[in-house]
Amino acid sequence: MIKHNRQIVPALAVSLFGVAPLVATNLLQNPDFTASLAGWVTPSYSAAEWSSVGRSAAGSALVTSAIGRAIDAPNAPIQQCVAVQAGHSYAFGASLYAPGSAAPGANITEYLDVRFYPGASCTGEQLAQFNKGPELPLRDTWADVQWHGTAPVGAVSAMASFGALDSAGSAAAEVIQVFVDDTYFFSDANCANTAGHLCLTDGRFLVYGSWAVPSQGRSGYIQAVPITSDSGLFWFFSEENLELFVKVLNACVDPFHRYWVFASGLTNVQVALVVYDTFNDQRWDYSTAAGAPFPPIQDTNAFATCP
Repeated sequence: MIKHNRQIVPALAVSLFGVAPLVATNLLQNPDFTASLAGWVTPSYSAAEWSSVGRSAAGSALVTSAIGRAIDAPNAPIQQCVAVQAGHSYAFGASLYAPGSAAPGANITEYLDVRFYPGASCTGEQLAQFNKGPELPLRDTWADVQWHGTAPVGAVSAMASFGALDSAGSAAAEVIQVFVDDTYFFSDANCANTAGHLCLTDGRFLVYGSWAVPSQGRSGYIQAVPITSDSGLFWFFSEENLELFVKVLNACVDPFHRYWVFASGLTNVQVALVVYDTFNDQRWDYSTAAGAPFPPIQDTNAFATCP
Protein backbone atom coordinates (compact mmCIF):
# COMPACT_ATOMS: atom_id res chain seq x y z
CA MET A 1 0.00 0.00 0.00
CA ILE A 2 1.43 3.36 -0.96
CA LYS A 3 1.28 6.35 1.33
CA HIS A 4 1.45 9.97 0.16
CA ASN A 5 2.38 12.50 2.79
CA ARG A 6 2.59 16.17 1.91
CA GLN A 7 4.65 18.30 4.29
CA ILE A 8 5.60 21.93 4.45
CA VAL A 9 9.10 22.30 5.84
CA PRO A 10 9.94 25.60 7.55
CA ALA A 11 13.14 27.32 6.46
CA LEU A 12 15.86 26.60 9.00
CA ALA A 13 17.56 29.97 8.96
CA VAL A 14 18.16 31.80 12.16
CA SER A 15 15.29 34.16 11.98
CA LEU A 16 31.17 13.80 -5.42
CA PHE A 17 30.08 11.56 -6.52
CA GLY A 18 27.90 11.91 -9.57
CA VAL A 19 27.37 15.03 -11.60
CA ALA A 20 27.52 18.44 -9.95
CA PRO A 21 25.23 21.29 -10.99
CA LEU A 22 26.28 23.18 -14.10
CA VAL A 23 28.53 26.23 -13.47
CA ALA A 24 28.74 25.34 -9.76
CA THR A 25 32.11 25.59 -8.04
CA ASN A 26 33.12 23.65 -4.95
CA LEU A 27 34.54 26.30 -2.63
CA LEU A 28 36.05 23.84 -0.16
CA GLN A 29 39.76 23.14 0.00
CA ASN A 30 40.71 19.44 0.10
CA PRO A 31 37.05 18.31 -0.04
CA ASP A 32 37.86 14.61 -0.46
CA PHE A 33 40.55 14.33 2.24
CA THR A 34 42.79 12.66 -0.32
CA ALA A 35 45.91 12.51 1.83
CA SER A 36 45.41 14.82 4.81
CA LEU A 37 43.06 17.16 6.69
CA ALA A 38 44.63 20.26 5.14
CA GLY A 39 42.25 23.21 5.20
CA TRP A 40 40.01 21.75 7.90
CA VAL A 41 39.57 22.52 11.60
CA THR A 42 37.39 21.22 14.43
CA PRO A 43 35.60 23.07 17.23
CA SER A 44 36.73 22.50 20.81
CA TYR A 45 34.17 19.75 21.37
CA SER A 46 35.42 17.45 18.59
CA ALA A 47 38.70 16.13 17.18
CA ALA A 48 39.63 14.69 13.79
CA GLU A 49 42.30 12.48 12.28
CA TRP A 50 42.97 11.41 8.71
CA SER A 51 41.78 7.91 7.81
CA SER A 52 42.55 5.71 4.82
CA VAL A 53 38.88 4.65 4.83
CA GLY A 54 36.98 6.49 2.08
CA ARG A 55 33.66 6.41 0.27
CA SER A 56 34.95 5.81 -3.25
CA ALA A 57 38.71 6.18 -2.79
CA ALA A 58 41.20 6.31 0.05
CA GLY A 59 40.91 9.26 2.39
CA SER A 60 38.37 10.67 4.85
CA ALA A 61 38.20 12.48 8.15
CA LEU A 62 37.42 10.39 11.23
CA VAL A 63 35.75 12.84 13.62
CA THR A 64 35.22 12.09 17.30
CA SER A 65 33.16 14.06 19.80
CA ALA A 66 34.60 15.07 23.16
CA ILE A 67 33.04 14.71 26.58
CA GLY A 68 31.25 17.98 27.21
CA ARG A 69 28.42 19.50 29.19
CA ALA A 70 25.51 17.31 30.18
CA ILE A 71 23.06 19.79 28.64
CA ASP A 72 24.60 19.33 25.18
CA ALA A 73 23.86 16.58 22.69
CA PRO A 74 27.07 14.86 21.58
CA ASN A 75 28.10 15.96 18.09
CA ALA A 76 31.25 15.53 16.02
CA PRO A 77 31.74 18.08 13.21
CA ILE A 78 34.70 19.09 11.07
CA GLN A 79 34.66 22.63 9.68
CA GLN A 80 36.00 24.97 7.03
CA CYS A 81 35.51 28.69 6.44
CA VAL A 82 34.84 29.81 2.86
CA ALA A 83 34.34 33.14 1.14
CA VAL A 84 30.77 33.81 -0.06
CA GLN A 85 28.76 36.51 -1.81
CA ALA A 86 25.60 38.02 -0.38
CA GLY A 87 22.46 36.98 -2.22
CA HIS A 88 24.02 33.88 -3.75
CA SER A 89 22.61 30.42 -3.03
CA TYR A 90 24.78 27.53 -1.85
CA ALA A 91 24.29 23.75 -1.76
CA PHE A 92 26.40 21.91 0.79
CA GLY A 93 26.76 18.30 1.85
CA ALA A 94 28.93 15.24 2.39
CA SER A 95 29.05 11.47 2.64
CA LEU A 96 28.89 10.24 6.25
CA TYR A 97 29.48 6.87 7.90
CA ALA A 98 29.10 6.12 11.62
CA PRO A 99 30.69 2.83 12.76
CA GLY A 100 28.36 0.61 14.75
CA SER A 101 31.02 0.12 17.41
CA ALA A 102 30.79 3.79 18.46
CA ALA A 103 28.13 4.62 21.08
CA PRO A 104 26.16 1.35 20.73
CA GLY A 105 22.41 1.92 20.86
CA ALA A 106 22.64 5.62 20.09
CA ASN A 107 20.57 7.10 17.25
CA ILE A 108 23.35 8.83 15.32
CA THR A 109 22.20 11.08 12.48
CA GLU A 110 23.69 13.68 10.14
CA TYR A 111 24.88 17.12 11.21
CA LEU A 112 25.05 19.83 8.54
CA ASP A 113 25.39 23.45 9.63
CA VAL A 114 26.39 26.63 7.80
CA ARG A 115 26.74 30.03 9.49
CA PHE A 116 27.27 33.29 7.60
CA TYR A 117 29.44 36.17 8.86
CA PRO A 118 30.09 39.80 7.84
CA GLY A 119 33.86 39.57 8.22
CA ALA A 120 36.53 37.64 6.36
CA SER A 121 37.63 34.33 7.88
CA CYS A 122 34.24 33.92 9.58
CA THR A 123 34.58 36.88 11.93
CA GLY A 124 32.03 39.31 13.31
CA GLU A 125 28.52 38.71 14.60
CA GLN A 126 26.73 35.77 12.98
CA LEU A 127 24.21 36.91 10.36
CA ALA A 128 22.30 33.71 9.60
CA GLN A 129 22.40 29.97 10.12
CA PHE A 130 21.14 27.12 7.95
CA ASN A 131 21.09 23.57 9.28
CA LYS A 132 19.50 20.29 8.34
CA GLY A 133 17.45 18.57 11.01
CA PRO A 134 18.20 14.92 11.87
CA GLU A 135 16.79 12.56 9.26
CA LEU A 136 19.08 9.73 8.16
CA PRO A 137 20.48 7.13 10.57
CA LEU A 138 24.15 6.59 9.77
CA ARG A 139 24.97 3.17 11.23
CA ASP A 140 27.41 1.03 9.24
CA THR A 141 26.50 2.46 5.84
CA TRP A 142 27.54 5.52 3.85
CA ALA A 143 24.79 8.13 3.61
CA ASP A 144 24.79 11.17 1.31
CA VAL A 145 23.34 14.24 2.98
CA GLN A 146 22.88 17.81 1.78
CA TRP A 147 21.14 21.11 2.47
CA HIS A 148 21.12 24.61 1.06
CA GLY A 149 20.95 28.28 2.01
CA THR A 150 21.29 31.82 0.66
CA ALA A 151 23.93 34.21 1.95
CA PRO A 152 22.19 37.18 3.62
CA VAL A 153 22.92 40.85 3.02
CA GLY A 154 26.37 41.72 4.31
CA ALA A 155 27.75 38.17 4.30
CA VAL A 156 31.31 37.69 3.05
CA SER A 157 32.22 34.33 4.64
CA ALA A 158 30.59 31.16 5.95
CA MET A 159 31.61 28.39 8.35
CA ALA A 160 30.51 25.03 6.97
CA SER A 161 30.30 22.11 9.40
CA PHE A 162 29.88 18.43 8.47
CA GLY A 163 29.50 15.54 10.90
CA ALA A 164 27.09 13.60 13.10
CA LEU A 165 25.15 13.94 16.33
CA ASP A 166 22.95 12.06 18.75
CA SER A 167 20.17 14.54 19.48
CA ALA A 168 18.87 12.42 22.38
CA GLY A 169 22.26 11.71 23.93
CA SER A 170 24.30 13.35 26.67
CA ALA A 171 27.69 14.83 25.85
CA ALA A 172 28.72 14.19 29.43
CA ALA A 173 28.47 10.42 29.01
CA GLU A 174 28.63 9.58 25.30
CA VAL A 175 31.30 9.76 22.60
CA ILE A 176 30.34 9.38 18.95
CA GLN A 177 32.41 8.93 15.80
CA VAL A 178 31.78 9.56 12.11
CA PHE A 179 33.75 9.28 8.88
CA VAL A 180 33.31 12.38 6.66
CA ASP A 181 34.12 12.27 2.95
CA ASP A 182 33.25 13.88 -0.41
CA THR A 183 32.30 17.24 1.05
CA TYR A 184 31.07 20.13 -1.10
CA PHE A 185 29.96 23.73 -0.82
CA PHE A 186 28.70 24.66 -4.27
CA SER A 187 28.09 28.25 -5.26
CA ASP A 188 25.01 29.38 -7.18
CA ALA A 189 23.15 26.14 -6.52
CA ASN A 190 20.26 24.94 -4.36
CA CYS A 191 20.86 21.28 -5.13
CA ALA A 192 23.73 18.94 -6.06
CA ASN A 193 23.72 15.58 -7.82
CA THR A 194 25.61 13.04 -5.70
CA ALA A 195 25.71 9.27 -5.35
CA GLY A 196 22.48 9.40 -3.37
CA HIS A 197 20.76 12.52 -4.74
CA LEU A 198 19.13 13.57 -7.98
CA CYS A 199 18.55 17.22 -8.86
CA LEU A 200 15.63 17.53 -11.27
CA THR A 201 13.86 20.30 -13.19
CA ASP A 202 16.93 22.48 -13.70
CA GLY A 203 18.31 21.76 -10.24
CA ARG A 204 15.20 22.77 -8.30
CA PHE A 205 13.92 19.44 -6.95
CA LEU A 206 16.06 17.20 -4.75
CA VAL A 207 15.17 13.48 -4.88
CA TYR A 208 16.54 10.86 -2.48
CA GLY A 209 15.36 7.97 -0.30
CA SER A 210 15.97 4.61 1.31
CA TRP A 211 15.12 0.92 0.94
CA ALA A 212 14.70 -1.91 3.45
CA VAL A 213 14.11 -5.65 3.63
CA PRO A 214 12.95 -6.04 7.26
CA SER A 215 12.72 -9.84 7.10
CA GLN A 216 16.45 -9.98 6.33
CA GLY A 217 17.48 -7.09 8.57
CA ARG A 218 18.85 -5.23 5.53
CA SER A 219 18.48 -1.57 4.61
CA GLY A 220 20.29 1.18 2.77
CA TYR A 221 19.99 4.35 0.73
CA ILE A 222 18.93 4.52 -2.89
CA GLN A 223 21.73 5.35 -5.34
CA ALA A 224 21.17 7.86 -8.12
CA VAL A 225 21.78 7.73 -11.88
CA PRO A 226 21.11 11.10 -13.60
CA ILE A 227 19.49 10.77 -17.01
CA THR A 228 18.04 14.13 -18.10
CA SER A 229 17.34 17.46 -16.43
CA ASP A 230 13.84 16.20 -15.53
CA SER A 231 14.37 12.49 -14.83
CA GLY A 232 16.65 9.86 -13.38
CA LEU A 233 17.05 6.30 -12.13
CA PHE A 234 17.91 4.68 -8.80
CA TRP A 235 19.47 1.34 -7.81
CA PHE A 236 19.52 -0.39 -4.40
CA PHE A 237 21.74 -3.49 -4.36
CA SER A 238 23.82 -3.23 -7.53
CA GLU A 239 24.30 -0.55 -10.16
CA GLU A 240 23.53 -3.24 -12.75
CA ASN A 241 20.08 -3.72 -11.21
CA LEU A 242 17.99 -0.57 -11.63
CA GLU A 243 14.95 -0.32 -9.35
CA LEU A 244 13.23 3.07 -9.71
CA PHE A 245 12.52 5.69 -12.37
CA VAL A 246 11.54 9.20 -11.22
CA LYS A 247 10.74 12.41 -13.07
CA VAL A 248 9.49 15.86 -12.08
CA LEU A 249 7.77 17.89 -14.80
CA ASN A 250 7.05 21.60 -15.02
CA ALA A 251 3.30 21.98 -15.69
CA CYS A 252 3.13 25.62 -14.62
CA VAL A 253 0.67 26.51 -17.40
CA ASP A 254 -3.10 26.76 -17.64
CA PRO A 255 -5.02 24.91 -16.35
CA PHE A 256 -2.56 22.97 -14.18
CA HIS A 257 -0.17 25.36 -12.38
CA ARG A 258 1.66 22.49 -10.74
CA TYR A 259 4.88 20.52 -10.80
CA TRP A 260 4.08 16.87 -11.51
CA VAL A 261 5.85 13.90 -9.95
CA PHE A 262 5.90 10.58 -11.81
CA ALA A 263 7.62 7.42 -10.59
CA SER A 264 7.64 3.72 -11.36
CA GLY A 265 9.51 0.79 -9.88
CA LEU A 266 10.59 -2.77 -10.53
CA THR A 267 10.85 -3.77 -6.89
CA ASN A 268 8.86 -5.18 -3.99
CA VAL A 269 11.18 -4.14 -1.17
CA GLN A 270 10.22 -1.39 1.27
CA VAL A 271 10.90 2.05 -0.25
CA ALA A 272 10.78 5.58 1.12
CA LEU A 273 11.13 8.24 -1.57
CA VAL A 274 11.47 12.00 -0.95
CA VAL A 275 10.95 14.75 -3.52
CA TYR A 276 11.91 18.15 -2.13
CA ASP A 277 11.32 21.59 -3.65
CA THR A 278 14.43 23.54 -2.65
CA PHE A 279 12.91 26.85 -3.78
CA ASN A 280 9.93 26.66 -1.43
CA ASP A 281 11.03 24.25 1.34
CA GLN A 282 8.17 21.89 0.54
CA ARG A 283 8.42 18.13 0.26
CA TRP A 284 6.40 15.06 -0.69
CA ASP A 285 7.09 11.64 0.80
CA TYR A 286 6.20 8.36 -0.90
CA SER A 287 6.47 5.01 0.83
CA THR A 288 5.65 1.39 0.03
CA ALA A 289 5.52 -1.61 2.34
CA ALA A 290 7.88 -4.57 2.13
CA GLY A 291 6.53 -7.34 -0.09
CA ALA A 292 4.25 -5.01 -2.06
CA PRO A 293 5.01 -4.06 -5.67
CA PHE A 294 5.97 -0.43 -6.15
CA PRO A 295 2.87 1.03 -7.85
CA PRO A 296 3.05 3.66 -10.60
CA ILE A 297 2.89 7.23 -9.30
CA GLN A 298 1.30 9.82 -11.54
CA ASP A 299 0.85 12.74 -9.20
CA THR A 300 -0.31 15.76 -11.17
CA ASN A 301 -1.10 17.68 -7.98
CA ALA A 302 2.23 17.24 -6.23
CA PHE A 303 3.58 20.78 -5.94
CA ALA A 304 1.46 23.92 -6.17
CA THR A 305 4.65 25.98 -6.01
CA CYS A 306 4.77 27.63 -9.44
CA PRO A 307 6.68 29.31 -10.83
